Amino acid sequence: MKKIIDKLKEICKKELTIKELCAFTFIISLCIISIIYVLNDVSPFGNISLLQIDFYHQYGPMLGELYDRIHNSSSLIYSFNMGLGLPLFRNFLNYLSSPFNLIMFFFKRKDLLTSFSIIIGLKAIVSSVTMVYYLSKKNKTTELYLIPFSIIYAFSAYFAAYYWNIMWIDGMLYLPLITLGIEELLNKGKWKIYTISLALMILTNYYIGYMICIFACLYFLVSSFNKFIFKKGQIISSLKIFLIDCLKFINISLLAGGLVAIFIIPLYFSITSISATGSSFPTSQYYLFTIGELFKNHFSGVVPTVLASGEITAPNVSCGILAFSLLLVFIINVEVPIKEKVGYIFLLAFFILAFFYAPFDYILQGFHVPNDLPYRYSFIYSFILTLISVYSFKNIRKMNYRLVAIVYIFLSTTLLIIASNNDTNISETMIYINMAILTTYFIIYIITYSQKINLKLVYIIIIIISIFDVTFSLNENFNVNQKINSFYADYDIMHDKLAYIKDNDNEPFYRIEKSNTMTLNDGSWYNYYGMTGFSSMNYEDMAIFQNNIGMAGNYINSYIYNGATPIYDTMFDIKYIIGNVNDQERYELLNYNDSQIYNYKYNVGLAYGVNKNIYDWNKEYTNPFTMQNEYMKLATSVSDILIKLDSQLEETIYNNGNQKVVKYVFDNSGNNLYFYNNNYNVDFIIVDNCLYYKNDNYNNYSDIISNYYNRVLDYNEKHIINFKSKQMKTVIYIGYNYEDNSPISLYTIDNDKFIKANKILQEYKLYITSFKETRIEGNITLDDNMAVYTSIPYDEGWHVLVDNKKVKTTALSKSLLTFEAPKGDHKVVIYYKIKGLGLGIIISLISSIILLTDIFFHKKIIEVINK
Repeated sequence: MKKIIDKLKEICKKELTIKELCAFTFIISLCIISIIYVLNDVSPFGNISLLQIDFYHQYGPMLGELYDRIHNSSSLIYSFNMGLGLPLFRNFLNYLSSPFNLIMFFFKRKDLLTSFSIIIGLKAIVSSVTMVYYLSKKNKTTELYLIPFSIIYAFSAYFAAYYWNIMWIDGMLYLPLITLGIEELLNKGKWKIYTISLALMILTNYYIGYMICIFACLYFLVSSFNKFIFKKGQIISSLKIFLIDCLKFINISLLAGGLVAIFIIPLYFSITSISATGSSFPTSQYYLFTIGELFKNHFSGVVPTVLASGEITAPNVSCGILAFSLLLVFIINVEVPIKEKVGYIFLLAFFILAFFYAPFDYILQGFHVPNDLPYRYSFIYSFILTLISVYSFKNIRKMNYRLVAIVYIFLSTTLLIIASNNDTNISETMIYINMAILTTYFIIYIITYSQKINLKLVYIIIIIISIFDVTFSLNENFNVNQKINSFYADYDIMHDKLAYIKDNDNEPFYRIEKSNTMTLNDGSWYNYYGMTGFSSMNYEDMAIFQNNIGMAGNYINSYIYNGATPIYDTMFDIKYIIGNVNDQERYELLNYNDSQIYNYKYNVGLAYGVNKNIYDWNKEYTNPFTMQNEYMKLATSVSDILIKLDSQLEETIYNNGNQKVVKYVFDNSGNNLYFYNNNYNVDFIIVDNCLYYKNDNYNNYSDIISNYYNRVLDYNEKHIINFKSKQMKTVIYIGYNYEDNSPISLYTIDNDKFIKANKILQEYKLYITSFKETRIEGNITLDDNMAVYTSIPYDEGWHVLVDNKKVKTTALSKSLLTFEAPKGDHKVVIYYKIKGLGLGIIISLISSIILLTDIFFHKKIIEVINK
């Protein structure tokens, strides 16, 4: 203890260098995140990973795929692992391009989840370091009081809410550097910090980078406003300086974008097909919350807003009670110069307006209404709030202590009111912790105001309090429970199965699917070509198409292999299914270590010839069986392969107003049965002893239906239910929440017709002779009036050569790559080329030359000019 006290005395006596200030901040932040990890049993200190929600289903598996591809020297341009096929470079730029991800390559494949914990923790730590560095430069001091403001920013409510969005947190660490760069550009004419940090931010995550670009423009205007001299005789000269600064800012910003044009221009051309580019300006606020709820979201330890469906959807703006109290002090401090106050309040007001005014929010979110995770730019508000609190703290001793006391009394009273109202967005414990911390800060202020005291010792006390504040607040809302062992439970088993398939199949390409998925990107995590995919970079048209054809999905950016018919597996080259399959007639169980691997016996491959009538196929059918039948009819002229069954009995077994349970009885065809429901007035369905629920209202019928099922599954994302009944009669129960009930769709398959259609398709199969994910070569034989259908998602980057001549490609049903060739034998080459890459290379090359010329020759140019 004595050594610690002596060390504190030594720190109090000496003037820190900026390196020491950053080092102290790094160590303190490292201790905070380590304590959080230890308390929550997070790896590397425990067996819990940080995987949850989209990190579990999207980013984690994608990082695993990136790891595998780097190690296997596989394509980084295109991948067939996800969603039938997707340009990998756009997933990379949206999710995976952070330089921090290089850390995972120092770990073994089975330790990747530990590397994720380290990456996330390190991002928070570095955010505190870049913030303290910026604050030190801005305020021209290395005093210790900058440290607490840096850590409350780095571990703010935004981090607590969105730390698992691993690609967004980088914005928190680049933002201070970009802001410092703007100030260096305006005050010293230096532009490299701004250029390089902005370029890195755009490369790391263009989406968050876009939001920061908007802030950079606003901050530039505010900083220019503070420089502007409004005195008579100086307005013209100030205006000239402002215009020159504007030109510099615009040119340097364009240079930053030019440095990464090699990535951004191809991405721009590519993402026109995703859901994020298809929405229109909203006319009303879509996340409803009150100004009071936003006010309360400034306190320490508030429950973070994660999902837009939460009880309270106010943005994550809290940097703790210290920053909030100093904001109020700043507002009422008459000693703050009017230009400073107007500038900072303008910045805060702009983002508050965006929180409440949907069109502003829409613009800030990239001209897109987010599907969830609202106010993804709220860390910028927290950054501005931190800047204000530092400014306020510096000048608080010049302020009348009575005004500070008013702020203290106001916030204490507010906290007591919140406690009495049982507010759901902050726990009672956190309310009293806020009061205790606020009171402690006020006591420290009174002591320092009324007595001479070593300020460095005061700063150390504030650091200790802030450590307690952020640690307790973060731990209060750090809900993690995904065990690493469970995530890897079947990893070795899956890879053994995949190796067995590969060793026993000579085809260069085929798709594999699982009957039960662990994540929504299992193909990425386990490294196989699959259909299931969940990514904001998925084709929206394909998501709609897959949903209409009977697969589960959100109609926006995900689709999941679930309940497929043999027609579907023929269409999409699903050759192997790992897991349970109840169709023994068309699928063959392979004998491998008693594991369930099924081979689809009627696989036709990635591409084959079909009748040109296929262009009449409409993806807008509301019945997936009609859609699949129509496909086969147009492609092969064989109709009605899937046969609709009529119910032999329709009986209402329960009726209570708008709640009704209807029993349907069908003759069992002895073949596989396929059920689908698209009625929004349905609460649940019971098929083959399994209850599929669309909401939890099925509990209202529990006394009526409890004997009719032994399994329960979610049916909120509707899909075909594929089953084979063992009973003489097939019974289906449906619970309606509205009096009218529409006819239900139960189908079976005419196997003779199916085999006939399949033989026709086999005649015109593309035999692949060489396969790479960006180049597919093969041979095909066609008759008159035929087109070549492929199960490759349509993308303008795909090009086709038939006998070395380029042919036009078409998006069948806006979703699938299709092209034409004349009758005869043909050599086909399908290759992928990144659109806009050439232009991006040229712009990036020119921008790099400009930057390097200045770095290496600037001093010599200055010397020549001076001579």
